[in-house]
Amino acid sequence: LGEAKVDPKRPGKPLDHFRFTSSSKANVEAVAAVYGGTPVERGGQWEVIVESESLDVLIPPQNAYSFSYELWSGGALMRRCDGVTASTVEKAGEGWEEMSQPCLCDEEKPDCKPTLRLNLILRGVEVFGVALMQSTGWNAASEIPAMIDAAQVAAHGGAIPATLRIESRTSKSKTKGTRNFKVPKLEIRASVERLMQGVQVKQGVFNSLRPVLLEDTKVVQAVPA
Repeated sequence: LGEAKVDPKRPGKPLDHFRFTSSSKANVEAVAAVYGGTPVERGGQWEVIVESESLDVLIPPQNAYSFSYELWSGGALMRRCDGVTASTVEKAGEGWEEMSQPCLCDEEKPDCKPTLRLNLILRGVEVFGVALMQSTGWNAASEIPAMIDAAQVAAHGGAIPATLRIESRTSKSKTKGTRNFKVPKLEIRASVERLMQGVQVKQGVFNSLRPVLLEDTKVVQAVPA
């Protein structure tokens, strides 16, 4: 598994291209061989900022994504919520205990961030496994899951070809003014008819895959539009 990091040359600012990190040098080199970029080692991890503006991927037929509202503090997950029930970590004696309770967030100013995790297969890369992409933006959370759900219905259990890229957007409001931000954009590269006629895959094939690469969370962080 990899670890998400901020570009050290531009701390806290979104990247224009995707960055992959992994503890495996071979995995990162395999990505760089297809999508460009120079692998470098940072703190025991290998990473590459790819030169390509888009990635050719396959959406697996099962476990393609997960979504929740999450609150992190000091690198630790403190709360995960589905909008109704929250799982929190509370002090219990000398240890910690996970507890369930009604959602604690203020609807107007929620503490938790929408957290979308995509499991994608990179096409053409000589490493067979799942690349994990994470976004904490409202735009990705409202757009990508609905698109995947609709495509999976049409595909009837088949893997779905798609393109992943970073899109620049602008939002304007009287209170916040003009904001420029980056959003992960997933585009299905097949018609409904093609998806319905696509090659089927056996149940359980994609369930056995383990993530081998972790895509940077910061490159896809967006603000509410």
